[in-house]
Amino acid sequence: RLRGMTLMPRSRVSRGVLAVSAAALALGVTACAPSGPSEPVNMIGTWTGEYTYPLPDGTVATATETIVIERQEGASVWGYEEWTSNGQTDRDELVGQIGLGFTTFVLTEEEGFFSGVVNDDRMAVRYIRLGEANTTFEVELTRSDSSGN
Repeated sequence: RLRGMTLMPRSRVSRGVLAVSAAALALGVTACAPSGPSEPVNMIGTWTGEYTYPLPDGTVATATETIVIERQEGASVWGYEEWTSNGQTDRDELVGQIGLGFTTFVLTEEEGFFSGVVNDDRMAVRYIRLGEANTTFEVELTRSDSSGN
C-alpha cells in the first residue's frame, strides 16, 4: 500500500503499457537534449560593457563591468570581475560553469552571481547580488581580448 492506494501486482502491468511508457520517456529525453555547439564556447578573454543599476536607496548608478576569464577546463571556468563606479574600482574572484547547451553559463562570486548567454564575441549577462545592498542589472559585454582564441 502507498498512501491508502493498493499497488497493482507486477504481473498485471502489460508489456504494451511498458513499451509506450519507455517510448514516451525516450522521446521526452530527446526533446530536452540541448542543440547547438558540440563543445563549450571558449570564454577565455576580457569582456567589457557599461550598465546602470538600481540601489536600495532609490538612486540609479552607472558602472563599467569587466569580466576576465583566465582559465577554462571543459565547461569549468575561473577568473575575476572588475567594475568601476563613481571613480572607484573593485575586484572579485569568479568561478563558474558553462551549461549543457554550451552557450549558457553561471559565474559566482562572494555576494552574488552572473547568469547569461555567450557566443564567440558577445556575452549577455544578468547579475543578481544578495546581501546588504541587494541589486540586479543586465549588461551586454563584448570581448576585447581574445587571448583564449
